[in-house]
Amino acid sequence: MAQTAPLMFQNQGARFGWGPQETMRATAALMPAFLLGLRQQAPGPTDWFSLFQPDRLRSTDPLQLFFGVKPALNPIAEQAALMTGINASLLQEFMPMMAEALAKNLSQNFAQMTPFAQKDATPAEQSGQALGEMIVAMMGLA
Repeated sequence: MAQTAPLMFQNQGARFGWGPQETMRATAALMPAFLLGLRQQAPGPTDWFSLFQPDRLRSTDPLQLFFGVKPALNPIAEQAALMTGINASLLQEFMPMMAEALAKNLSQNFAQMTPFAQKDATPAEQSGQALGEMIVAMMGLA
């Protein structure tokens, strides 16, 4: 089965009647806002370990963590709609599912640390590699 969209989002996209390509477009259009939120919450690789601890994620709303406060969601969805042609209200409904899936997946990735990480790499280097591999996998490039 060819996968053009991240597996973790295909079920969520199907809820909106999206196929893999629409799901991929929605994910790609929202990714810059997600990464900006990630950068604001954890400016460097060493901060990512503490951000993605399961206990912290359980007590944090992933939507707010990555996309900001509720008033910011509409402009983000509007911008993504302009880029994709997908209805902004559907994108706004998709954002919490995307944030939750990404938070869960990143948490699992950091908890297990990537099997490809270099054994002698610093924690910051391992974190950067883990996040890079995660983003590649999310974007369906792996």
